[in-house]
Amino acid sequence: MGFMKNMFSLAQAEIGKALNESANGGGSSQNSGKVTNRPTNKVSTGNGPPPTPWEKAVTMLDSIVVQVVKVDPDGVDIVCFGGEEDADWYRNITNTKGLEDIVTDKRPAGACLMGAAMDEVINDAFDDKDMTERPVSILVLTAGRPDDAEDLDATLKKAVARIAETCETCPLSITFVQIGNHLKATDYLNHLDNHIQAESTATGETFDLVDTIKDEEIQAAMGEIKGTQASGKNGAFIGAFAGAAMGIGGMYLYNQTQAKKRTEGWSGKWKVTYDGKEITVIDVIDDKDGNLTITGFPNEESRIGAYTTDDNTGCSILFEDPSGDDVDGTVQDEHAITWSDGTRWDEVPPDNGNWTGYAAAATGGAVAAGATGYLLDKNFFKNASKKDQCDYIIMMDRSAMMDPAARRKLNKKKFTNKEMKFDLTKWRNLPPPAKRACRDLGYNQTMWDDSEQVDASWEHWWDLTDKQLKAVKVLGWDETAWESKYQWVEWNDLPKVQKKAATTAGYTEDTWQEWVEGLDHWWDDLGQKEQQAMCVMGWTKYAWDNQ
Repeated sequence: MGFMKNMFSLAQAEIGKALNESANGGGSSQNSGKVTNRPTNKVSTGNGPPPTPWEKAVTMLDSIVVQVVKVDPDGVDIVCFGGEEDADWYRNITNTKGLEDIVTDKRPAGACLMGAAMDEVINDAFDDKDMTERPVSILVLTAGRPDDAEDLDATLKKAVARIAETCETCPLSITFVQIGNHLKATDYLNHLDNHIQAESTATGETFDLVDTIKDEEIQAAMGEIKGTQASGKNGAFIGAFAGAAMGIGGMYLYNQTQAKKRTEGWSGKWKVTYDGKEITVIDVIDDKDGNLTITGFPNEESRIGAYTTDDNTGCSILFEDPSGDDVDGTVQDEHAITWSDGTRWDEVPPDNGNWTGYAAAATGGAVAAGATGYLLDKNFFKNASKKDQCDYIIMMDRSAMMDPAARRKLNKKKFTNKEMKFDLTKWRNLPPPAKRACRDLGYNQTMWDDSEQVDASWEHWWDLTDKQLKAVKVLGWDETAWESKYQWVEWNDLPKVQKKAATTAGYTEDTWQEWVEGLDHWWDDLGQKEQQAMCVMGWTKYAWDNQ
């Protein structure tokens, strides 16, 4: 807690000035230190695509470092991790000049192996720093649940147990900041916030190693200060509080304020661009039941689309191109969607305004003000020593989950929804022809989403009625997949798509028709690519778990 008290006292007198300067276009970065070269890839505050979680984290980093070095002139260590490569360490950063160039030297990519990176950082704290003299405070900027969550849990529990055995006070604290609002990430942070504890052998005190800032807490903070009028010392505190809430969320927080509009549907006008060039402006009509009607594409009457909201992956959206193939979308925020065909849709704001510009205007002062007020109010680093200074380490998640384009590349589907029999597609995401086919087979939303069987599921291919046969073909089924899931077809006789699926699942010509490693699990425990591959072969969740 000593860190926050000192940071706040040093920054308090400057907060109001920083907010005023930023509102008038001023900046806050320092101009001397070990890092050279001016930043060249700052987050845009005008026209252009909305910032990614990675860009928001980089913007946030600037204001955090500015405040930390006022407390600790020795500077802060920054650790960037992502993918299979070793984490990159940038030690003793004393100012923000050129900081963005350094941390953005590599683009976000790969899996989020936070457990491995955290193990390295904690070992460095134990082995190379004297925590009995200077506590260590670690701040982690991330967008979601790591891919090695079990390893991260084990590392944190091992660390707090080691400290509890040897220390009377806890000299280590770790704060996780969630950039984004995916429920899976929020649930995981809740888990960390409540389970990384140990009782001190010396004093019996409970050491609580982890603290978190989650999406709803950022929004709650903004709700508390909404409409506040203050001046003087209290005004500076409120300014810092507001600045932290907006700085931590960056432009993202503004996008979250638009969430209510999106829960009311996607209807509106959207500008369609390809490679930065405008193609057309379209009209989207949302029936509020997950279905979209799209008009305005050149030489076309209309297109159909669908969307759903998933707790783990957020909003999913697609539409059909003229050939009937699905075009998958990635929601950048409530006003921008990028598509697998290379196009981008940006909602046309009222009165010729600009969504990103609105967000930037709200964020500029917040980023300059820094994170002091909100962090102080949240009692971060509450288990750190009462000494005035700490060693500070900021961990930056540089995995694919921090950038939509990198995440799409990492998770890109190898097969179309139809090739996978739409079995991994939620009801609300089904294109209208597929949804009609499901209804013709006897499905409703609950039955489909719960992977239940219908009467037709028990029939042989040749016993299906004409209506049922037409419906299953719309969903992508063929006789071999329906009857035998291609299990008895020789490797060299497999159709191209099925051979690709078998290879994806881990089969080779030598192991075909044998059991391979990675498939000896219940359906829900299979990996994503294995589920997709098995759907292509004709397996469903019910068939896999019961046959």
